[in-house]
Amino acid sequence: MTEGHFQSKDKKIPFKILDNWKEISIEKFLELNNPDLKDSEWLSILSDIDMEVIRQCSPHSINGLIHQLRNLLNFEELLKAKDQIEYLEVEKKKYYLLKDLGIENYGLWEDMKQEVKMYEQDYARLPYILTILCRLKGEAYDCDVSEERAEKFKQVSIWDAFSIANFFLSREIKSKKDISPFTKRRKVSRSTSKKERSSKKRRA
Repeated sequence: MTEGHFQSKDKKIPFKILDNWKEISIEKFLELNNPDLKDSEWLSILSDIDMEVIRQCSPHSINGLIHQLRNLLNFEELLKAKDQIEYLEVEKKKYYLLKDLGIENYGLWEDMKQEVKMYEQDYARLPYILTILCRLKGEAYDCDVSEERAEKFKQVSIWDAFSIANFFLSREIKSKKDISPFTKRRKVSRSTSKKERSSKKRRA
């Protein structure tokens, strides 16, 4: 967390700003993940300062801080998050990461299949994936608790969430041909390659 002050006219305004993915919740990340956000809105989400106050501050101090934060919050780094997570602690309860997805029942398999497809298009599905992968000790999968629990999981650090998704989905999901969003693309590529090779042979 970065602490300091903004210069606004004749007064200094103290601030605290989140500057590390491990400090940023899924909920805040989803707010930040909007290409239409103005810089003042983006900074307001990360700080405890109202957007209108930020707009009254010195452009020099604001621009310098935004540039610094954008360097610190590198999205490509987040995509590579791979910390080993044993459990998520939310509201004083521990939700343990499954050791193996397995096939407890078809409902779980079908729900996971659908969530992965949606996640590839929308990071807002991340808390829902966590409801499948992380559970209370000894708890069986229950889709009826997903909606309520997903809201709670929005408090989870986005770094931890990506660490789980990056590790678990690459290991357990993308290897399953029937549910991998990338499979069709690979098949198209291979099919295209065959056509190209056939075309080259005919030309030869």
